Amino acid sequence: MYDVMILRDEGMGGEALAGPIASAYTCKVRTLSEVTKEDAADVTVVVVYSELRRSTDVDRLSAIFPPSFRITNMIYVAPSIERAGIVQAESIGLGRIYAPHKTVDDVRRGVREILNRELSRRLARFSRTVNKAMEVTDSFHNNVASAMRQSKPLPLGNLRSTSDAIGSAVRSEGLSTWLNAVKMHHSQTCRHVLNVAGLAVAFATHLELDAADTSLLIEASILHDVGKLFIPIAILEKPGRLTDAERSMINLHPGRGAEALVHSGVEDAMLIAAARSHHEYLDGSGYPDGLGGDAITPLVRLITIIDIYSALTEERVYRESLTPRLAIAELARMKTKLDQRLFAEFRKMTLEPAFAATRKGQEPATRAPHASLRAGLHPLDGSTFEDVRRHTSNSAA
Repeated sequence: MYDVMILRDEGMGGEALAGPIASAYTCKVRTLSEVTKEDAADVTVVVVYSELRRSTDVDRLSAIFPPSFRITNMIYVAPSIERAGIVQAESIGLGRIYAPHKTVDDVRRGVREILNRELSRRLARFSRTVNKAMEVTDSFHNNVASAMRQSKPLPLGNLRSTSDAIGSAVRSEGLSTWLNAVKMHHSQTCRHVLNVAGLAVAFATHLELDAADTSLLIEASILHDVGKLFIPIAILEKPGRLTDAERSMINLHPGRGAEALVHSGVEDAMLIAAARSHHEYLDGSGYPDGLGGDAITPLVRLITIIDIYSALTEERVYRESLTPRLAIAELARMKTKLDQRLFAEFRKMTLEPAFAATRKGQEPATRAPHASLRAGLHPLDGSTFEDVRRHTSNSAA
């Protein structure tokens, strides 16, 4: 399924319109003379960039797209000051008509408004808590992605409120409900962020982390792939095999993400490390720095496990998703690359059917939430608040 299809006259360039849209959304371009019903069946938004001079083109649009779709999901962008195209677009009921003075940003906003409306429709059966979390995360993701593409400082002011919203939704509605809601989102890239963050909430609950460590884990999950947002969506969500150049670009994302966070004034070294090092493995075979063993913090170890599992269980344009059991089996094959104690707990969590449906308050914690990640301690080493104070005092000394 593509987010956008751009229809244009044969021989018309339109790169100034198509390029920016394709950088943010999955996009295909067709000429009006070649577009088919099959093309129309797998797109959410259609942008018509044409003079609409030929009656055959107008008739084709009317035949392929039903009136309800033309009204709600189609945008006409006039390429020149001639009124003929606008008159024709109005005559067949295209819902949004943009005169030539409108900018590409105006068109992108129109596309996003339609996609958000469609997302709200799909989420109608979910609770207000879930809808709110999806809404704030989508907004946060889009704003950060826009800044990344323009090499501007990242707008991270809503990071904590985004983290809190996801935490509230997962705890109140259960992990399985959250993951089902995430499937409704049109963007594969944003779906991954939502999945990783939701799993982070669940794993923090399973490990009985305290509030500070839980927030840290969720925020790190939201930001771990921020470096990918400078990469065009056409590459990130490419249906076919990546070229060597495209793969090299994607492999730059941990470093780009860490740099963007630093340049945006982020002072939390743990968040920066999560962005830079979530593809590092304990045996030293990861990238970008070939870290291994104790050089990889407990926070990063957690993010790595959640990130891989999430990627395996998500449906991608180039492959189907794996079941939780098959995904866990793939993780098990990685052996010494991953923290085996944390992996054992994650496996226990994901393969326990009752857990995914557990809501806040249904199962009391077996012990008091404990602090560990903020102090660089392993969450399974039996750390207590006293251990944290002792560790912090020793570090300061």
